[in-house]
Amino acid sequence: MIGACYDYVGNNDPAFIKVVYERTMVVDTVTPDQNNVREYLTLKANSELSIFYSEKLWEAWKTMMSGKVSIISFFLDPKIHSSIAGLENNIVYRDYTKNRTIDHQRYDLTNWELVETTEQPEWVITDSVCSILNYECVMAKAEFRGRTWTAFFAPEIPFQEGPWKLCGLPGLILQAHDSKKHYTYEAKEIITRNAGIVEFQAARSRIEIKDRRKGLQYRRKCLSEDIVEKIQQTYGVKIKNKKRTSKKYDFEETDYPHN
Repeated sequence: MIGACYDYVGNNDPAFIKVVYERTMVVDTVTPDQNNVREYLTLKANSELSIFYSEKLWEAWKTMMSGKVSIISFFLDPKIHSSIAGLENNIVYRDYTKNRTIDHQRYDLTNWELVETTEQPEWVITDSVCSILNYECVMAKAEFRGRTWTAFFAPEIPFQEGPWKLCGLPGLILQAHDSKKHYTYEAKEIITRNAGIVEFQAARSRIEIKDRRKGLQYRRKCLSEDIVEKIQQTYGVKIKNKKRTSKKYDFEETDYPHN
């Protein structure tokens, strides 16, 4: 059961800052105003490391790994399943000491891992400013992996970090969106005391993504498949009230072959 076996890999690297972002993602580009989902995602960082992930999903996985809830119970219990169904599986972990980004993904009932050289968007800083969480922020723009991004960063907060893979500005990114506003990130909370650790998470077994663009292409194909049916076939369980949702959306990265 490669897709369900997790290990917890902890470290003692303290986070100097924790930021909770609200992400709004359009899931049906035909009617974007009516079909979007909101989720809170967490960034933890220090001067050398950072991680961006769904803290809620990770806490659920840790509970499962503790043995309090089995994998089968997870699939059979509608309350457990619905509480984390649809939460972001991607984990973006940056190690600046090695100039490396590790992108953990999960789709097709499998855990995947992409290790790549950290690529920072080539930002153009403008003279536009605004206030976010009482910080004066400066606007910057960049073309990055298929989308045009606008970001607002706070020079007062000396971390060249931000949500997802958006980084490299002289201050923490507090807000960002692509030109179509399919993805919007907005900081809702900033914690500098007791921010936790930059915890690295790993599965017992992960399949290596050797080509980022081919990996995205295969992941896109999996969006069109019925995941509930796959779960039932793979694990031999029956899931009541299964409901397929529209998935007419693309990823933050769109620079891969499209049909």
